[in-house]
Amino acid sequence: MTGFLRFSRLLGKGLCLSVIVLGMLPAIRSPRVQADRFQARRKHLLVRRVIDGDTILLLNGKLVRYIGIDAPEIDHCNGVAEAYAFEARRLNCRLIGNGGVFLEQDHQRHDRYGRLLAYVYNDEGLMINASLLQAGLAYLFPHRCNLRYYKLLLGRQQEAMDAKKGIWKFWSEPTGITYIGNLKSGRFHLPGCPMGKRVAPANRCMLRSAWDAFYRGLSPCRLCQPPMAVCKQQGRPGSRNMPRPPPVHSGKAGRPCIPNGNSK
Repeated sequence: MTGFLRFSRLLGKGLCLSVIVLGMLPAIRSPRVQADRFQARRKHLLVRRVIDGDTILLLNGKLVRYIGIDAPEIDHCNGVAEAYAFEARRLNCRLIGNGGVFLEQDHQRHDRYGRLLAYVYNDEGLMINASLLQAGLAYLFPHRCNLRYYKLLLGRQQEAMDAKKGIWKFWSEPTGITYIGNLKSGRFHLPGCPMGKRVAPANRCMLRSAWDAFYRGLSPCRLCQPPMAVCKQQGRPGSRNMPRPPPVHSGKAGRPCIPNGNSK
């Protein structure tokens, strides 16, 4: 009899727990509820200007740099940019829309220029960082202090690479180069790069191509500037080397041009 009573009590507790869990499921599965809860926890901020694909200026005067991504550069002074830079900015503008944004910060809150580092969400609760990677209009740029959504962002980049979207569409790179990858810093280097030579054996990996490096979630070293994709915009060649952007687009007319400025 005692055993039966114990079983009945356990069964009753199990039924109560099942009811609680089932009651929670709609909230867990509903992206709209998740977005509402996310927005309720964070301050809604208005955007004054979209600088490029990975930087915005808030109405309060603060610059925000998107965590975990690097979009093609725009030279605002000369009105030129890397391939797909204006497309990245347009998508950034469209995702923000007429509303504002919500910011989520990681361990490192500011970069060396004083800009806020953040995962940026629009009014619908959509992470814009991930959306730009998924569209192939930015590449993953990890930092070991801000890795909260590293796997998510890497997955979005791999989806874009597999689908040959954006900057991955017309991929071309020099052959016969073996790059040095640093699994700790998340960077890859040319064979002769001083920083690459200092990579500890435990953190070192050898890569046959820049494509492989990007697919594994590594980004190019800013010192040695490993050769990157030779992107083609409407059949014309462009360069994707950092940090100085070559003139791939005409900023005023929005017309693609080749590096020497002469159209064919």
